[in-house]
Amino acid sequence: MKRDDAYRRLSKILSDEHLILHDECWREIKKLVFGTGQEVPFLKKLTRRIDKLLREGNSAIGTEGIEKLSNASDLYSMHVDTQTLNIRILFAFRSRGTQLLLLAFHEREGKKSTDYSNKIPLAQQRLENLNI
Repeated sequence: MKRDDAYRRLSKILSDEHLILHDECWREIKKLVFGTGQEVPFLKKLTRRIDKLLREGNSAIGTEGIEKLSNASDLYSMHVDTQTLNIRILFAFRSRGTQLLLLAFHEREGKKSTDYSNKIPLAQQRLENLNI
């Protein structure tokens, strides 16, 4: 799949009425991914993960790359990795199956690899600001 095709597929998914991508989250994704040479594999995997969420809703939680955050009652994490990228996207569910993609960051490997405590407050603030 070429980059233009990957962009088109992602654009189609992002236009779904049950998905809201916070503007800052999109800026974070672009900053973390574009220019790395990993755009196509990243976009393909991101598209698959989002498509799964849209199709399965809450049932997708606990499947590969999608998990509930134990220390935040209303937040979830989507893991999107490639050969050189390890991106996490924090998201929430809202009424009628709407998913809100809130925050993207590069997860570093090591002891604190699964500690989102410094990311959760910002994701919750963005969620409140959306008023959905």
